[in-house]
Amino acid sequence: RNVCCVCWSPDRRSLAVSLLDDTVIQIWDVELNICSHELRSDCEADFLSWAQDGKILASATKEEIRIWNVATEQCINEIKNVSDITISVISCRPDGKMIAVGSQEAIIETWKTRVKQHVQTIELHMECVEIKCMSWGWNGKVLAVTGADICIKIFALFEDNQLYLVKKYSGSDPILNCIGARIGGAIMSNDAKKLFLQKGAVTE
Repeated sequence: RNVCCVCWSPDRRSLAVSLLDDTVIQIWDVELNICSHELRSDCEADFLSWAQDGKILASATKEEIRIWNVATEQCINEIKNVSDITISVISCRPDGKMIAVGSQEAIIETWKTRVKQHVQTIELHMECVEIKCMSWGWNGKVLAVTGADICIKIFALFEDNQLYLVKKYSGSDPILNCIGARIGGAIMSNDAKKLFLQKGAVTE
């Protein structure tokens, strides 16, 4: 059977696996070498992303998102027809309360995971449209994004739950396929504060 997507849990003890032409997401206990949970859907999952506590797993097709309670094997939220975009990557915020969605149309959307509430839409202008990878910083305050525009964009999350672009890093490789999950967490805190001050959101 062909594997579609795999994703390690934050503690590296479990591996989420989706298979091609299969609507079941398997959760494997890698120490015991057993399938400990099965999340049953009506469509195969193209993308997977864990929350930091390992209790919440997000799955997505190219059109819709599901949020799962792994322990109970229940889907706790379902977001269909995500603004008519074609999903290319998802990333759960470490606290599991928000999910970032990247698309082939170079659009980022954020959604609350507990309720079907759209938070923000960001349109990026890229040489080639598809967003390749996204990853939250360890504290959930920073989101790193890369696509086909040969650079990494760093967004800071503010108190109004809105993401603001605060830094860009240029790359020499046109295909940047992966960003470390802890990128910029501490480095960006001062930049985020400066932008907060500029926007009058906080005071010294």
